[in-house]
Amino acid sequence: MADISISLDIVSVIIFVVTVLIVMLFLYIATRLVTREEVLTASYALRLFITAVMAVVIVPLLAGLLTDAVIGILVAFLALMIVVRFLIISEASLGDEWLESFIVTFLIILFVYIFNLVLVKVIGISPFIDIGV
Repeated sequence: MADISISLDIVSVIIFVVTVLIVMLFLYIATRLVTREEVLTASYALRLFITAVMAVVIVPLLAGLLTDAVIGILVAFLALMIVVRFLIISEASLGDEWLESFIVTFLIILFVYIFNLVLVKVIGISPFIDIGV
């Protein structure tokens, strides 16, 4: 089991908010590329925000809580794929909703993992939820 620590100092909270906003932007871009959704309404922005918060929290937590990080990432992937499918893709789909949610979720998890890795290894800042990468 990995050592998980949640930091609540002001810098970590700011990093968390910035990470959520960046993931939200990336989620919008990925969804727009996959589904060709062009209209950004208030409800769509709220759904993007909720999904981004879940991505930033679920992926590191499940990767760190389960005994094997690979199983944690797979469980996080499946959970996030269901959230993306029913919150984001359901109204913006062009066809195969599960395939579109798979692609968007893969891009989001890849981005969150790389972002946390860059925060820890390159910048030297501990993310809001540190899974010990």
